[in-house]
Amino acid sequence: PAAAARLQRYGIEEAATERLWERFDPRFDVTREPNEVNRFGWIVEVDPHDPAVPPVKHTALGRFKHEGATIRLAADRRAVAYMGDDERYDYVYKFVSDEPMMDGETRAAREHNRTLLTRGTLYVARFTGSSPAGEIDGSGRLPADGRFDGSGEWLPLAAGDRSFVDGMSAAEVYVFTREAADKVGATKMDRPEDIEANPRTGSVYMALTNNADRGKADANRTAGPDEANPRVDNKHGHVIELIEEGNDPTATAFGWSILLVCGDPNDPSTYFGGFDKTQVSPI
Repeated sequence: PAAAARLQRYGIEEAATERLWERFDPRFDVTREPNEVNRFGWIVEVDPHDPAVPPVKHTALGRFKHEGATIRLAADRRAVAYMGDDERYDYVYKFVSDEPMMDGETRAAREHNRTLLTRGTLYVARFTGSSPAGEIDGSGRLPADGRFDGSGEWLPLAAGDRSFVDGMSAAEVYVFTREAADKVGATKMDRPEDIEANPRTGSVYMALTNNADRGKADANRTAGPDEANPRVDNKHGHVIELIEEGNDPTATAFGWSILLVCGDPNDPSTYFGGFDKTQVSPI
């Protein structure tokens, strides 16, 4: 039952695959190879400057539907990777390396820097709105203070062989990261896709693709609107601006606000950072 629940949490059904791969290779038949699924969903690093170096699977960044891993260096030169799990009701993550990046192109520096994403702490984000829950009705209408905004925290999941999730080992956290994020109470988002830090200001921008299931009573793992995901039947997505505490990407607290609630400017549920909507084209 536990294995079946984990397969379901990663979208694996006990039925034929969409492309019928299992007819041609038994590795894709989950009834015969139940662990095959767990070999997918990882970030893999390649070194384009040295094709002889084997690719590295970065287990410490967790297993989920990665849309990427965007790197920002902290003031102390530690590497911070921002990541989104591009699925409805899934999460925003970051990884903070234990060691700083070494400058230069020497062999020693390059070998060290290839290890930065192997040792560190994996976090998942929880967003808290600043407005009363009753003001977030799913219509996209702004709350009384005129902004969708609030505070947030990065919840630790694992660091090395240490787990911060009750009932899960560190290995289980890395392989079943979605389940770990469920357990710690992370905020279910509307398909977090690309996450980028502004190289000049350090502000972090998160593209939420869409979630037409938001607010539906019969949706799988249903969740209603909240201030970070304020619109039900969110067909066009939104963009969140996140500012780390002290503008330090290694911080465990942040502030946030919604920059764009996308769609047609003529739709009352859209919002474009406070700009005059008559001057905005559909996004």
